[in-house]
Amino acid sequence: DQNVTGFSLFETINAKNGSVELNASSSTPIIYSAHDNYHGDDNFSVTLHDASEPSKSSVLFISLTISPVNDPPVIDSSLVEVASEGIPFSYLVEWSDIDGDLGHLVSVENLPNWLEYNSSSHLIAGIPQSADYKEEPYLINLTVTDLSGASDSEILVVEVIPVNYPPAFYQEGDITI
Repeated sequence: DQNVTGFSLFETINAKNGSVELNASSSTPIIYSAHDNYHGDDNFSVTLHDASEPSKSSVLFISLTISPVNDPPVIDSSLVEVASEGIPFSYLVEWSDIDGDLGHLVSVENLPNWLEYNSSSHLIAGIPQSADYKEEPYLINLTVTDLSGASDSEILVVEVIPVNYPPAFYQEGDITI
């Protein structure tokens, strides 16, 4: 039809594994978006209707295959922790990967001297002493990477709480009352 007015698009058969956005006047009149983490086949049909006299319609059947994509792992463990002076502290780096990938690489950077990282168990542990207390918390960089190279990086914030020692008197020489 030479006259571009009066066209409409509508979905005749709905997509089962995604959504379809239709706009007859757009340069991309049909946009398909698969549901999150879906991969496989999907089908739908779209009808183009011309409102001119005499009106006409045409149906387009669409079949497509959605390829899987690698999603990055996600660090799940808490990212704010408190360590008390003189008390053993431990933190387990935990993550999930919706793809079910195995063999993730975990890297830990900016560890303070009082902490150690065990790459086999993914445990960060240590005992902070009074010298390890500081006003600002420790910022430890955590990164988990899957075998395809997708990764998640987070900052673990660890605050050391000092022991509240009782006050002490200090005097030089004898006191006479």
